[in-house]
Amino acid sequence: MMAEPTDRAGTTPWISRLGPWLLVGGLVLFHAVNNWLWLEENVTSTGWDKPRHLAHSLSYTQMLSSPTLRSLFSVMTADSIRPPLFPASAAPMYWLFGRSADVAVMVNIVYMAIVLAATYGLGRRWGGQRQGMVGVALLATFPMFYSMSRYFYLEFALTAMVALTMYLLLATDGFQKPWISLLFGVCLGLGLLTKRTFALFVVGPVFAVILSS
Repeated sequence: MMAEPTDRAGTTPWISRLGPWLLVGGLVLFHAVNNWLWLEENVTSTGWDKPRHLAHSLSYTQMLSSPTLRSLFSVMTADSIRPPLFPASAAPMYWLFGRSADVAVMVNIVYMAIVLAATYGLGRRWGGQRQGMVGVALLATFPMFYSMSRYFYLEFALTAMVALTMYLLLATDGFQKPWISLLFGVCLGLGLLTKRTFALFVVGPVFAVILSS
């Protein structure tokens, strides 16, 4: 019987390819369980922004209960200051698991998966697979990172959108890849729908890539 081919480290290639995503998935699952346990125990709500965002999420959920062009326009224009993407993204969570503040906060697990995957992608492009995995492990264990995932604030989603946008920007290879460039454009739009300060984080890298392309 022929032995399965291995790489230089003696690890089968499929394990080497799958390992980073097992790490990302394991960390996301770990934080999802811990966040839910923490939310069940924590009954104190502080600050003004969280109740405001929760109220908007309920309003957007009602608007999107019968999706039409008019309802989508209403969602886009409901708040003249804060973009709607983050509070509106809680709507699927409400539909699946019922309406509660804890359920709304758990939408951050989706954004956590995005930011960890994007972080791995950035690290891999700059320094290889090992650097990508180290970056993911470090980010997932930063207290500020996982603590902010337990609150219904815009900033956690903003972090995810910035990280994903930066990864896609690099992945376009100077806008030579049409489909990746298209995804990058979509991500730019979604980032601006998350928080207006998104533009401050991406404008420099975007212009740098445009000028060097």
